[in-house]
Amino acid sequence: MNVRSSLLKSAVTSIPSPATLPIPIVRRRAHVLHVIEATLGGSMRYVDTVISTTAGLPFQFSLAYATLRATPALEVALKKARACGWQTFQIEMTRNIVPRQDLRSAIDLVKLYHRLRPDIVHCHSSKAGALGRVASLCSPFHRPRLVYTPHAVAARLGKQYLIAERALVPLTTRMVAVSDSEADELMALKLTSPGKFDVVHPVVDCDYFNVWERSQARSALGLPLDIPVIVGVGRMTAQKGPLSFLPILKKVIAEFPQARGIWVGDGELKEKFFDAARRLGLEDKVTVTGWRNDVRPWIAAADLLLSTSEYESFGYMVAEALAMERPVVATDVTGTCDIMSAELAPFLYPLGDITRAAELIGGLLRSPGLSARCGRIGREKVAERFGSAAMRNSLDVLYSQLLRT
Repeated sequence: MNVRSSLLKSAVTSIPSPATLPIPIVRRRAHVLHVIEATLGGSMRYVDTVISTTAGLPFQFSLAYATLRATPALEVALKKARACGWQTFQIEMTRNIVPRQDLRSAIDLVKLYHRLRPDIVHCHSSKAGALGRVASLCSPFHRPRLVYTPHAVAARLGKQYLIAERALVPLTTRMVAVSDSEADELMALKLTSPGKFDVVHPVVDCDYFNVWERSQARSALGLPLDIPVIVGVGRMTAQKGPLSFLPILKKVIAEFPQARGIWVGDGELKEKFFDAARRLGLEDKVTVTGWRNDVRPWIAAADLLLSTSEYESFGYMVAEALAMERPVVATDVTGTCDIMSAELAPFLYPLGDITRAAELIGGLLRSPGLSARCGRIGREKVAERFGSAAMRNSLDVLYSQLLRT
């Protein structure tokens, strides 16, 4: 055999057979399923920003959502999610405990878990948190890691809710609070423990909630330029405390007769709000705008925002008003107290202290310089703490850590 033939034979015999060739491993992206019942308010807004900030992360995302309490924000979020490659699934869930419907909802979630085989299920709000975690018990061959973000835990509604929340703790892989004070509250209620929770702050878009000229905003809304305007924003429900807005406004008007109140929102307490306004003689001093997709014109037109919330997990409107350089007077509650920290903390008042709230408002109305300073400080704080990069990084780290456990 010549040298050439010998080399050829050697080369051929050195080629591995198909049986010994390495088989490339194709790894699927880890799947994160978000589940939400409360498709309105802060919970919906939080999920909307999750959709935006997680674009490009190495995960596959899906969303299971209910529509019974949906606002137009849901449709906006769904369009965004689908554009980002999310799968979306409508699964009806009720806010209240309705055993027959709750059973159907849990069964639908079990079927969805079986179909998608998610690695992580991230539940938002108390009802989705309960159903999402219970459904995992019926998935014995595929138990996802369970993340729960309460967005104001239901335990405050009564002892039975606290018992239910505590019963579900063993099913929870990780608790996620949206503010440091909410994390403290969850710890105090024994719903989580050190090392078992994360804080993932929401996003406040300071480019969208930018600084507007007050006089132009008032002209556009047909408001006089020379009167004090106090604005409240939110759903007209017990949580947001709209009925507390009126006696505070009445005390302010006693010192500033030209002052006017505007509530931007709608809800179940609207008629009670009007009844209370009539009893207090404020019919001509307060306006309810109804639902508005864009609240910026009213914030821009305001001298200040008054937040009367009885509880929060974060307090979006407080942060957004500050982002627009409008000062805020607010109840000293979870979430809000994190936003209104340091120099802004003196403008928090104890829940129910109408006199103190009116005094704080009067101080700002008497001192335009102080008012402007509070607005500038507020925008700086919000821009620094609640950017999209921070949420993106926090969720990336959270999900990556869970997949390694």
